[in-house]
Amino acid sequence: MIVDSCKSAGTLVSIAANEMIIGDLGELGPLDIQLSKADEMGEQASSLNIFKTVNELQKATLDSFRHFVTDIRFGSRISTKK
Repeated sequence: MIVDSCKSAGTLVSIAANEMIIGDLGELGPLDIQLSKADEMGEQASSLNIFKTVNELQKATLDSFRHFVTDIRFGSRISTKK
């Protein structure tokens, strides 16, 4: 029975049940860390940030590309000319 917010690990436990009853104020939440909002008391928000995630992926992709191009060029002496 879910009578209020049920987030993260609570959501995992709930979806493993054979039956689920959700009250009027019940809600299942995301499977990520919830942090307190700095600008609102008693409010929480997901710690995931899509823009930060995309920037981190972009950085990791460029780092990998540079590593592999350098390794191919100088490690195996394969030409990188167009």
